[in-house]
Amino acid sequence: MKKLSLFVLCALVGLLAGCRHSMNSIENAEKAGVVHPITDMRFVMDETLAKHVALLQVDTARNANNLLEVQLEAANYIHKAAKIKYQFTWFNAQGMQVKTVTSDWEKATLLPGQKLFIRRVAPQPDCADFKINLIYDK
Repeated sequence: MKKLSLFVLCALVGLLAGCRHSMNSIENAEKAGVVHPITDMRFVMDETLAKHVALLQVDTARNANNLLEVQLEAANYIHKAAKIKYQFTWFNAQGMQVKTVTSDWEKATLLPGQKLFIRRVAPQPDCADFKINLIYDK
C-alpha cells in the first residue's frame, strides 16, 4: 500500500510539473486577411467594381530618366472573382492631359483575396500626375 501511495504521489507530482511549463505558440493576430483600403482621388472605379476592389497603396517616384513611375496595389476583398479593365491617364504640371498612344484599356482578373500590382512609367518627362480608371468587365 505504501509503495502504491508513493507511486501515485510521484505520478501526480510529475504530472503537475509537466503541466507547469506550457508550450509557447506564435500565430497571426488577425485570423483572416483584412483589407485596409485607402482613398486616393486618382483611383477611380465604377460603382459595381467598388463593391469588389479596394486600393491598398500608391507609390510614385522619378526614375533615372526623370520619368514618373507609379505602382498601385489593389485587392479583391470578396469571395468572387472580379474581372476588371483599367486605363492610365497622364497629366502635366499644369493639370492638362498628356496625349499618349499607350492609353488603351487593359484587362485583369482578380481571384478572391488576390492582390493586383499595376506599375506604369509616364511616357514623357513633363508628366507630373496620373489617374487610373477601373471598370467592371462583364
